[in-house]
Amino acid sequence: MQKISRKTLELVLKSFEAVSKDETRINLNAVRLGSDDNGLVVESCDGHILSRHFVDEEELTIDEDILIHRDSKPKLKSFITTNKHDNSFLIDTNVEENRNLRIFTSDNRDGVILSVVFREYAKTDSIMPTIKPDDYLEINFNPELLTKLYKSLSGEKRRPKVKLLIKKDNPMSPIVVESGRDNIGLLMPLKV
Repeated sequence: MQKISRKTLELVLKSFEAVSKDETRINLNAVRLGSDDNGLVVESCDGHILSRHFVDEEELTIDEDILIHRDSKPKLKSFITTNKHDNSFLIDTNVEENRNLRIFTSDNRDGVILSVVFREYAKTDSIMPTIKPDDYLEINFNPELLTKLYKSLSGEKRRPKVKLLIKKDNPMSPIVVESGRDNIGLLMPLKV
């Protein structure tokens, strides 16, 4: 048994938002709890979006990736909510032998058994860019405003995707948001 923090379990819970619901992509139907050169990693991908968290203050070591199945989300959420005063938990990472992932409170008064996927996780390192500040134009905005703007555009001709147009010579100018030829909005950048 090893220790795992509440923060890490909450990251796993949040990461379920980016998990695939396509049953044919079994290895993407899970949140990956693993490690790399930076330490512990919590990752999920649905084939369109990728969510990756590095948890450097965690002492948990994982030799083989653990893929926590998306059906485990309600159980994990209930466990975290029920044990809201606990900041650390015990985790049994021996999923091969147990055929599941087991998490307990530090005093073993409560526990949860989570389903796991026995597949190799997608090789996401090949698509993860190395971010060099000089290579990118940084624009900061509230993502909730993008959602609000998208919903306000006409539904009849609104496309299921949006295009963001950013002026190269003035990144602090309003960002043009297009969703189809007849739907245009503006998003104001945030000053950092």
